[in-house]
Amino acid sequence: MYIFNISKIYSYMGLTLNINNYKMIISIILIILLSIISPKDKSRPSTYIYITIEFFTFIPLISYFWLNNKDFTYLFYVFTCMSIIALILKIKLKYITIESNIFGISLKFLFIFYIILSVFLIIQRGGIDFRAFNFDTIYDLRAENNISGFLGYMVNWCAKVLFPFFFMYYLYKKNIKMILLVSSLQLLLYLSFGNKAFLFSIGIVILSAIFMKKNIYLKGMGIFLTVINVFSLLLVYVNLTDILHRAIPYRMLFIPAQIQYQYYEFFSSKDKMVFAEGFIGKIFLLENDYQIPIPVLISNYFLDNDSHSNTGLFADAYYNGGILGMLIIASIFALILILIDSFTFNIPPFFVIGSLSYILFVLNDTGLQTTLLTGGLGLMIMLFVLLNWTVRGQNNWLTCK
Repeated sequence: MYIFNISKIYSYMGLTLNINNYKMIISIILIILLSIISPKDKSRPSTYIYITIEFFTFIPLISYFWLNNKDFTYLFYVFTCMSIIALILKIKLKYITIESNIFGISLKFLFIFYIILSVFLIIQRGGIDFRAFNFDTIYDLRAENNISGFLGYMVNWCAKVLFPFFFMYYLYKKNIKMILLVSSLQLLLYLSFGNKAFLFSIGIVILSAIFMKKNIYLKGMGIFLTVINVFSLLLVYVNLTDILHRAIPYRMLFIPAQIQYQYYEFFSSKDKMVFAEGFIGKIFLLENDYQIPIPVLISNYFLDNDSHSNTGLFADAYYNGGILGMLIIASIFALILILIDSFTFNIPPFFVIGSLSYILFVLNDTGLQTTLLTGGLGLMIMLFVLLNWTVRGQNNWLTCK
């Protein structure tokens, strides 16, 4: 895909070709080693979360590494972090339980709030915009976004947290009407805001739920990614459309890998940010010495434009604290995954992974602190906690024996 297609079409974006066969062998060895130490317990949601990160973060990164003859140092840092996460996840699980009926009481109110909030945000944005039907004009629509601040958080939480959570809730209860309702709200959010991830998230949640329910998530996701990449390439070759091609192999896989290396190359010889951006910086009154947001700085430096080159878990940790920052963030992330396991032992793993599927797919573009707050991971964990407390010890529709 990369050699015969991506590198030819998108070389102007820096996705060039400079194959190093020795580094290809190194990549193969690393993925074999990581497969050996990867978590294997299929009863724990963290296992599926970890493998998803392998699919969408590590494998594209090692591919980009040898296809572009990149520095081994950063790849070794990421491999070390992945290994640390895998080892921490082998810690014996301790269940955390507090009995409460608060979620059962508040669930209907939360669902009503979600509907009202989604409708309000759609109206506030200006309603359906027909530019959303064309992926070539959708960026003009997104550029006109007039919602920010606290309401911007609400948009993210509706699309990334409340939609997948309630979709899975009503999927488990086999309530087709409610499934159609929440899916329609998500579609309307897409048509109003023009964020393609809102649209694709519907398919992602459904796909994750099906694979988990049939106990073929790992095999199914690998086969699906292979098929969807080949299919996107065929659509280009027969001159039908390049929409899928731009969305999956280009935007979802190789661009994030490239941006990771851009962050590493820029900050390997410059002062780190020490988390000056984000809530940590605000708490400790830290300042951004570069005067502009780092994603804009990276785009300006490498692409000579003012777009936002957002990056994910590991590169975000590197530009904030170097290798030490990466090790700390990797350890914290692993502990968060253990907490998810501990707080969801009464909830079927397929419910957990389906609910988290959207957040997992966008983790490639957001750092840990952003994912926890604006990305909605913290809110999702709270929902799991409340739900797990409610169903504990009950002969309930969610109780997993």
